[in-house]
Amino acid sequence: MHVTTIISELKEAAWFIDKSKNNGNTPSGYSGDKNGIKDYMVLLSNGLGDTSNWRSHGTGKVSGLQTITTAIRQLHQDSLNRSITITGGIGNIGIELTNLRNNILLNSDKKDVINRLEDLHDAGFANNETWPDQASTKGLETIKQDITNALSDIQTQVTDNLGILTTFDEAALKQFEAVKENLTQLCEAIKTEGTYGVDNLRALLNTTIKEKLARIKNKLGELQTFDLSAAIRDAENFLTSADPTAQATITSIRGVVSSNVEEAQNDLITQVNKNYVTSVKAILLEFAEKAEKELAPLPKEITDDLDIGYKGFMKKFEKHFVTHEKSIKTIKDINPKPVAQEKSPMSQAAAKFFGSLNRFLHDLEKQPDFKTDYEKIKPTRDALAKLFGDLVTSEYFNHEFSRNLSALKVTLSELKPSLYGEGNTPSLLNALKNGFTTSATELNNAYISTYDSERFGANLEEKGKLTAYGTKLSKVCLTVVSTSYNVLNTVRKYSGTMWRSDKINQSTPIGHFLGNNGYVVSKDIQDGQLRNGDGMLGWHVYKSLVKNADGRVYRHHDADKDNGPLKTLHNCIETYYEVCHQSTFAAKRQPSSVFEMLCWLCGLPCNSVYDALLRDTMSELFEDPKKQTTEAGEDHEFTLVTPDSLYLNAYPSNITYGNSVKAVRHLCLRSYDLLTAILGTGDAYSMYAVDFCSNSLNLHYPSKGDDCLQMLLDILRSLLPSLNFLHSQCELTAEHRGWSDCWYGKGVESSKSQCNDHSTGKAACQADGQPKCQAKCQPTSPLQSYLSDCLTGHLPHQVSSIGCKAKCATCPKVLPGQPCITPLGFRGFSGSMKTGKDLCKALTKFFFDVQYSSLLCLMPKPPSTLPEHYQFVSTLVRMLENSKGVNDSAVKTSFETAIKEMSIELYKDTSDFTNALQKAYRSHDSSRHAKYSEADLSTLSVSTPCTFASSDKLHCAPYLKSLCEDSYTYLAEKHSELYFSWALYLPLALYDCLKSLLDSFGNISCRDWGCSRCTHGTKCSRGKHGIENCQCRGLVECRGVSSTFYSYGFTFGDSTKLHGDSSKSYCHHFYIQLKNVLQSTHFTALFKECDKYIFTIRQPFIWLNVALWSLSLFYLICVMVGRLDVLHIRSHLRIPSSHRITAQSLLAAAQVGRLAKISYLQP
Repeated sequence: MHVTTIISELKEAAWFIDKSKNNGNTPSGYSGDKNGIKDYMVLLSNGLGDTSNWRSHGTGKVSGLQTITTAIRQLHQDSLNRSITITGGIGNIGIELTNLRNNILLNSDKKDVINRLEDLHDAGFANNETWPDQASTKGLETIKQDITNALSDIQTQVTDNLGILTTFDEAALKQFEAVKENLTQLCEAIKTEGTYGVDNLRALLNTTIKEKLARIKNKLGELQTFDLSAAIRDAENFLTSADPTAQATITSIRGVVSSNVEEAQNDLITQVNKNYVTSVKAILLEFAEKAEKELAPLPKEITDDLDIGYKGFMKKFEKHFVTHEKSIKTIKDINPKPVAQEKSPMSQAAAKFFGSLNRFLHDLEKQPDFKTDYEKIKPTRDALAKLFGDLVTSEYFNHEFSRNLSALKVTLSELKPSLYGEGNTPSLLNALKNGFTTSATELNNAYISTYDSERFGANLEEKGKLTAYGTKLSKVCLTVVSTSYNVLNTVRKYSGTMWRSDKINQSTPIGHFLGNNGYVVSKDIQDGQLRNGDGMLGWHVYKSLVKNADGRVYRHHDADKDNGPLKTLHNCIETYYEVCHQSTFAAKRQPSSVFEMLCWLCGLPCNSVYDALLRDTMSELFEDPKKQTTEAGEDHEFTLVTPDSLYLNAYPSNITYGNSVKAVRHLCLRSYDLLTAILGTGDAYSMYAVDFCSNSLNLHYPSKGDDCLQMLLDILRSLLPSLNFLHSQCELTAEHRGWSDCWYGKGVESSKSQCNDHSTGKAACQADGQPKCQAKCQPTSPLQSYLSDCLTGHLPHQVSSIGCKAKCATCPKVLPGQPCITPLGFRGFSGSMKTGKDLCKALTKFFFDVQYSSLLCLMPKPPSTLPEHYQFVSTLVRMLENSKGVNDSAVKTSFETAIKEMSIELYKDTSDFTNALQKAYRSHDSSRHAKYSEADLSTLSVSTPCTFASSDKLHCAPYLKSLCEDSYTYLAEKHSELYFSWALYLPLALYDCLKSLLDSFGNISCRDWGCSRCTHGTKCSRGKHGIENCQCRGLVECRGVSSTFYSYGFTFGDSTKLHGDSSKSYCHHFYIQLKNVLQSTHFTALFKECDKYIFTIRQPFIWLNVALWSLSLFYLICVMVGRLDVLHIRSHLRIPSSHRITAQSLLAAAQVGRLAKISYLQP
C-alpha cells in the first residue's frame, strides 16, 4: 500500500469523525474525545504527507514521511550525478593521452612530451580544480574529494532525517536504524573503494608512472626508431576498462539504496495501518457507548417538546382548524342557497370560523409556556368575538362590521410583541399578531356600501310636497339608478361573450372595468374586494345578472326584450327626462360654454325632436335619386330606399347614414360620461348627474329636425376645438408642458382661488431637491384653472349665442384669423380629485371609434378662421395627392369637373390649378427638399423635423396642429363645387391670417410672460420675438407661444419632437419657417393662378361690358353733339313725341342720378 493511499484513508476517517461530531443527535459530553481522535488522525495524516514541518522535535522541526522519501531519492540522484562526473574525468584522461600521442608523433621535440607528462602528473592526479588549458576538467584528487563530500552529505542527511522518526513509532525507529546502518555501510564501502582507488592512483603516481616516465625518458632517444603503437594501445585499454568499472560501481550503489529505502517504507506503512485500525476501533466503541448513554432520555424530551412552543402551537392549530369535526374545512359544505328558517351562508361561515378560532385560543391558553402571555392577546380575542358575533347576527357585511373591524385594527396596533421580551413566548405572540393582521386585511376587502345603515337626516316631504332635502335625496337615487344601469348593462353585454372566461383581476378586461367603477380588484393573488378565481369568471357574473326569475337584475339577455327591475326603473327615469324637456319647450337660451353644450347633448335623446332628427332630417341628406329604385304597385308607383343606398361618396371614406346615426348616439352617450369624469356625479352643493339630462339649465331645443341638426353642428364646431386642446394637453407630461400629472376636481385650487392657509402650501423645489424658500401660497393646477376659465393666456371669450347669429363681446376685430374661444364653464366639482391622465382616458373614449367630422361634412360651412382654413386646405391637397381608392378618385374627379363647369368650359387644363394648390399647400418632400424660397404650408406640420444648417433657412417641424381638424377631415363629392369655390376665393384670406399669426408671434413679450433668460436685453422684446436668434430656451418652453397658438386655434403638432434633444426647435425656427411660407414662390404662383382663372371666367363678360359701354359712350357723344332728329331717325316713328327720347331717360333707367340735371342733355 502506497503512502498516498494511507493518507487518503486517514483523511476519510477524520471526515467521518467530524461528521459524527456535528450530528444534532450526538450528546454534547462526547465532543471532547472525538476532537482528540480527530486531531491525532489529522496530525498523523500530516506526518505521512509532504509537509516540511508537521511537528516539533526538540529544538528542530520534523518533516513528513513523503518529504523524507523525496530527500533520500534526491541524494540517490546526486550520487548518480557524481558517478557521471567521475566517468567524465576518466574520459578526459584518455583524451589527454590521445592528444599526447598525437603531439609526440607530430613534434620531434622530446621536451614537449615531457612537459605534457608532467602536466598529467601535476594536474591530472593532483588536487586541482582545472588542468592547464582545460578550464572544465578537474584533477583526480578533486574528483576523489567531491565523491567523499557527497557521500558524507548523504550520510548526514539520512542520519538526520531518519533520526526524526524515532519519536514517531518504535517499529518505525527500528526500520530507520536499519536503513541508517545499511546506508552507513554503503558509505563506508564507497569510501573504502574510493580510498583504495586513491591509494592505487598514488602508488601509480609514485612508482609505475615514474618508472614509465623514466622509461619513456630513457627511450626518447629511441623514439625515432621505436614504434609507439603499443603505448597507445595500452592507453586505449585503460580508457576502455575505466568506464565499465565506474558504471558497475554506480549500479551497485543504486541497487542497495533503492532496496533499503523500499523495505523501510513498506514496513512503516504496514505498522501505520495496524495502529490506525486499532485506534479507530477503540474510538468507535467508546463513541457508541457514550452516545447510547447520552441519548437515552431524548425520546421523552421530544415527546414533551411537542406540547410547548411552536410545536404545541401548530399541534393545537391542526387539531382545531384542520382535523376537528367542526373545523373551517366544513365551510365548503355550506349550502349557498339556504332554505327557509336557515341562517345565511355568511352567518354560518362566520360561526364556524370563529368557533375554530375560539377553541384554538382556549386550548392555547392552557399551554404551560403561554399561560402568562395569554393576557396580552385577550383584547384582540374580545375584538374578534365582537366582530364575528355581530356578523353571525347580521348575516352580511354591514356598517357595524366596518366599525368592529376598525376596533380590531386598533387592538392589533397596540399588540407589540417586540416590547414583550420578558414574555415566555414572544415568537408565538408575533405569529398570532401576523395571523390576525392578515385576517383583518382580508376582511377589509369585503365590499360595504357607503349608504349601508344610513339614516335620513330630515323629512323627505311636508304636506305632500318634497322638501329640499327630499329633492336632493331623490336626485341621488335617480343618479344611482342611471349609473347602475349603464355600468351593469356593459357588464351584462360583455360578461357572457368577450369576458366569458376571464377572471376578475387587474389584468383582464372585466377586472379593469370593475376597477374603474370603484371596486378594489386583485392584482394577481386574492387581495381585492371581488373574487379572483375559477369559481367567479365572467360567465358566473353573467348568470348572476341574467335569468328569467325573481332576484335577477335582468330577465332576458336581449336588452330590447328585457323587462327586469333595473330596466323598469330606467324606463321611469327616461319618462322623467321627457317630462322635464316638455316643461321647458319654450326655453330660448342657447348653450354658450362647453359645460352647457355637453348638457345639451346629454338631453338631446330625451327631447321629442331627437327621433325626427335621426329618422327624417339626417336620412334626407343621404338620399340620392340615382341610387333609388322605383317599383310599381296596383295603382301607384313608389320609390324604394334601402339602407345600403344611404351613403355619400367622400374622402377619405364614404359617409354612411348608419355611421352618422351611430356618431350622434355616441356623442350624446359619451357627453354624459365626460361630464361625470370632470365634475363627478354631484353632491348637495353642486349639480347632480341626473340634472345633466333633464334640461335643468333651461336650454333651447329646436322643434324641427332641420333646425336641430344645424344647431347640433354649430355646437360641435364650438365644442370640439376646446376638447381637442384639452385632450392633447392631458396626453403630455410636465416635461413637455403637458397636464397629465395635474390635479383637478373638488378641493383643487385654481388661479382664482383665495389663499386661506399659507402654511399648507408646499415649497417649490429646485433640481437638487432643496426648497427655494418658504411657501407663501398654495400651489394651483393649470388644468383646474383651464376648466374654470381662469388660466392666464387661455382665457375664453364672452359668448352669448352660437350659430349663424353668434354673439361674442370679446372677439378681436383687428386680428384676422382668430377663432372665437368657447368658455369651458365648469363649476361645482364633486367627488374625488383626479389627474389629467384620468381625464385623458375619458376624452379618449369620447373620441374613440367615431368620426364626428363626418357629421360636420353633411352641412359644411365656409372656413372663416385660420385653423379652419389650415385644416381645409390640408385635407383638400391630401385628397388631390392621394386619390388612389375608388371613393377618393370620385371626389377628385368631381372637384376637377367643378373647375370646368364653373368656368363654362373656358378653363380647360384643370391640372394647372390643382398643381398650384398642391405646391402651395403640400409639396414637401424630405428626400428631395426644396429651397426655403419654395416652402409650402405643410412644412409647418410635418411629422418628422428636417435638420439643416442655419444658413439654409429650412426649419420644417411639427409646429402646428389645428384644433378644428374635425371640421374638414371629410370631403363629400356632392359639395365639390363649394370646395372649389373656397379653394379659389380664400387663399388671400388664408395668407392674411398667416400674416396675422406671424405678427402676433413676433409681438410676444417674453418679459411679460416671465421668461428669465429674456428679462434683459432687447432680442425678445415686443415686436422682435423670434427675430435675430432670440434667447428663448425653446419653442415649447416659451410661455407665450402656447398662448398665442391657442388664441389662433392651434396647439403644438408634436411637443415631444419639438422638445427633443436631437431635434429641438426654437422660437426663431418657427418664425423663419412661417416667414418662408408667406414669401414662398408657390403662394405667389397660386395667387396668379387664381387670378388667371377668375379672369378666364370673367373675360367674356368683361369684353361684352366693354362693348356695351363703348356703344353707350358713342351714343352719349352723339347726343352731346346734336339732337336725335338731326340724325334723321325720326321718319320711322309714328308718335310725334317719341322723338323726344333723350339720353336723360336712358341714364335715369340706369339710375345714374344727377346726370339728369345736366341742361345740355335736355331736348
